[in-house]
Amino acid sequence: MGDFFKLKLWFLFVMVIAISFGNDWEFSSRGENIVPIETSQVSIKKEEIRMKVVNDGMNVRVKFIFNSPVSEEKIIGFITPEGGFDDDENYQWDGEMHFKNFTTVVNGKTVKSNVEKMKDFYKKNLLSKEEMKKYNVEKYKDSYIYYFKANFKKGDNTVEHSYNYSGSYGVGYIDFQYVWTTISKWKNKKVDDFELIIDPGTSFVSLPYTFWKNEKKVNWEIIGEGKIDTAVQTITDSNTKEKKVLKRVYARLKSGYIRYKTKDFAPDNEFLMEEIKNTATYYPFEKTEKGYVFTDDNFDYTRWICCYVTEPYSKEKYGTYENYEAELKLSKEQEEQLKKLSDKELEILRNYPFALEGYDFSRKDLRDYFSQFIWYYPIGKNVKGYFYPEVTKIVDKIIKERKKNSK
Repeated sequence: MGDFFKLKLWFLFVMVIAISFGNDWEFSSRGENIVPIETSQVSIKKEEIRMKVVNDGMNVRVKFIFNSPVSEEKIIGFITPEGGFDDDENYQWDGEMHFKNFTTVVNGKTVKSNVEKMKDFYKKNLLSKEEMKKYNVEKYKDSYIYYFKANFKKGDNTVEHSYNYSGSYGVGYIDFQYVWTTISKWKNKKVDDFELIIDPGTSFVSLPYTFWKNEKKVNWEIIGEGKIDTAVQTITDSNTKEKKVLKRVYARLKSGYIRYKTKDFAPDNEFLMEEIKNTATYYPFEKTEKGYVFTDDNFDYTRWICCYVTEPYSKEKYGTYENYEAELKLSKEQEEQLKKLSDKELEILRNYPFALEGYDFSRKDLRDYFSQFIWYYPIGKNVKGYFYPEVTKIVDKIIKERKKNSK
């Protein structure tokens, strides 16, 4: 794994089905991979996944059309080693339920959803001793399992479910990972007709360049208006000293959604999406294939805001990013450093928070300057510009004093 991804808090999403299971498994944890049980001769004819970025994470809706060779009742669900710390020896659950509002409809009928602690679920003998060992039931005994009973008929069966997932918070971004290599556990090892729709709103997002080990490019398309491009960077593995090429796709939309649609979908790599909350603390690549950059080498905005960030954002402590950034303060020494900036640099610094949110600048010079960044796309005038308000406050004071002294 490259250096860039080693910096992330990996959230593995796993769905386990006691009799047969789909590729829609997920959980928020740094725990080890759970190996799925072998499935029956059910195939996936069609799968539609819709992911929508919302204020409290992501809303996910999935629709499967399964083809079953026989009529039978199946127990379907997912095990969620919830968010917490795992050092491969000791697992500490954070006590929070990261999956909410889980609902399921099977062949047009809403079915009851059950939620139980793992330690209670396995007492029902739904898992064999071998399966309990594979899923590390003892380690994750306080985690939850969400499941329901589905009466499958012979032939096509439609299963629809939805839920909200809180994601994995980091400094300036939120991770959303989706494990779908379990497609290989179904008959034919593929989805005949597959569609993924991502609705990021106006958020700046990062998407996988590929879903395959052969590095075949994903054919992402914007249905609407926005900017999308691939970022490329060569890194040296700290262990092997080998050079590796990292590729990620970045997008910022004004309207619409991002889509990937294909036939015979059979991935062998997983899905990782990032909602980048603040590009000032997130810059893994230098530039994109079309020449867009993440930061300006001649004017490092991050220098003026990162220097006084003393602790990472915590949703539990601060609630929102606005609350977090409102409490960050500059020292007197940092204020003096800001006074050394030119008028042009102060103006850029003053407008950065609004550009980060997609402010549609009327002035051509500001619009042209920010258009060099992959994360900027003019969205509208109604943005708050709340990023690091303390910096904006000090810059306004300096500009005001300069105008006063120039008279």
